[in-house]
Amino acid sequence: MKKYIFIVLACILAAAGYFYQFEPFSPVRIELIAEKLPPLRMGVIPYLPTDELKKEFQPVIDYLQLKIKRPVILNVAADYKSLARLLEQGKIHIAGFSHGSYELLKGENKWEILCRPVQRQEVFHRGRIIAKANSGIKNLSDLKGRTFAYVDKYSGSGFVFPNRLLQKQDISPLRDFSEIFFTLSHEASVKGVLEGKYDAAAVYDNAPLLLSELANKSLIAIADTEAIPTDPMVVSSDLEAPLKASLQSAMTNMHNDEEGKKLLALLYESRGIERYITEAEVQEIIRLGDGE
Repeated sequence: MKKYIFIVLACILAAAGYFYQFEPFSPVRIELIAEKLPPLRMGVIPYLPTDELKKEFQPVIDYLQLKIKRPVILNVAADYKSLARLLEQGKIHIAGFSHGSYELLKGENKWEILCRPVQRQEVFHRGRIIAKANSGIKNLSDLKGRTFAYVDKYSGSGFVFPNRLLQKQDISPLRDFSEIFFTLSHEASVKGVLEGKYDAAAVYDNAPLLLSELANKSLIAIADTEAIPTDPMVVSSDLEAPLKASLQSAMTNMHNDEEGKKLLALLYESRGIERYITEAEVQEIIRLGDGE
């Protein structure tokens, strides 16, 4: 037994001597780094100059970043058709369409309306046909032989619904207007009428520049279209269900927390947005006939 213990001790001492010849052991520091989530990309069209557009959407971007815990980047598409392509290709996650462009471009695409804004206590807006106050244009029939500006052929308030209004008055743009322009933004259309580039234009009735120019009587409203549901925020049906639910919850509960209320105050100044509601709520309002 003693011989066995001696052999074990000898082995231990030999091993200690062997390892002693190497450098003393230094602990290795291990730092765990959580993988960052990729940014969420929001797409819109340039209905305002780029700087103003970014400023207008910054409250929404800030709030979503706070709630979904990932960066949010604003992508500006050339027009609604380009916006639809980006959404379908998965290059953006959420897109701001007009109601008219959504109706025209959805087709077979697997899209869902995430929410719509309530603007000045309404879930509807209108297209408005405008002219310069001193133009001599007083009604729709006075538009015949004049130049006319639209926003985009997929714009609800800047093309689709104004055209329906004109057709009801037996006015054919191709036949009755001397020249037609597409400006790609409501502000550009309003400015063009003010500067005399166009005799009249069809624009969104709550466009900020329009409201100020109507107030100072530089412009006049010739006619308004029927009520149009407010512009939807749209996602692909293929978007991950948890992310989709998080986005909808964030948007539709924005008015329920203090930080959201602060940011909504900024949105109210620029676009009259008080809060966002689900499509189911909008459809219930339409069903009850409160939109007219």
